Amino acid sequence: MKKSLFISLSFLLSTGVTYSTVQLKKQLPVKKFPIKIMRDNVIFSDDFESYAEGDDFASPGGWTMSKMGQGSDGYVTDDLAHSGTKSVYLAAPEKNSRVDCKWYGQDIQYTQLNHIEIWVFPEQNDVQLTALKAAYSAGGQWGGGGAFGAIQFWPNGKLGYADGINGNVMLDKTWTAGRWYHIKMVLDHSTKRWEFFMDDELIATNLGFMNSYIYEPNRITFSASGGSAYWDDFTYKSIPVIEPRLP
Repeated sequence: MKKSLFISLSFLLSTGVTYSTVQLKKQLPVKKFPIKIMRDNVIFSDDFESYAEGDDFASPGGWTMSKMGQGSDGYVTDDLAHSGTKSVYLAAPEKNSRVDCKWYGQDIQYTQLNHIEIWVFPEQNDVQLTALKAAYSAGGQWGGGGAFGAIQFWPNGKLGYADGINGNVMLDKTWTAGRWYHIKMVLDHSTKRWEFFMDDELIATNLGFMNSYIYEPNRITFSASGGSAYWDDFTYKSIPVIEPRLP
């Protein structure tokens, strides 16, 4: 064996051929697999830093407010923020009062997935919040239409949701006042299903759309009743699935 190895090395050195220049006559075939590439398209995002303190969105900016009941109010504040210095504060102290903050955009033909996320800070344990709701409005900002789904904070400290299969559902998952929560909805238009996360933990999945449209959500809502809360760092993304061309 040693003699055979010595002869082989001597032959390579005598012909001026090194190991690095020896070429394989036949290479193994490389199998290519199609890959789905997810590309984010931010439809709208807002950290509320561009608004003046006390602004209730009476001026154009994508957001509007609806205030119902005695003492209800809502505005941009610098009292508390998840990032930067400002957030949106909604206060509806009476049980029958309510404040809605809504964003309305143009019709967008759906692609595949929607990621809609926001941060919320409830001030009281008995407040009732619609932390995030995605809907489609066919008749303008406050016009008719229907919802895809909603994430709810119930006054008994339970987390819940509303979907098109089970209606309003209360979960065993709990929340407490006095801290920020990261809330995210993921809507899949190919299956007409959605799921939601809190602080990057999957809370519920395979939830049904409350209504089915050929458009993506163009009306996003958050609201408070019987208490107050802050919202900050809103992002709405559309994520198409692209099949790349293979050479």
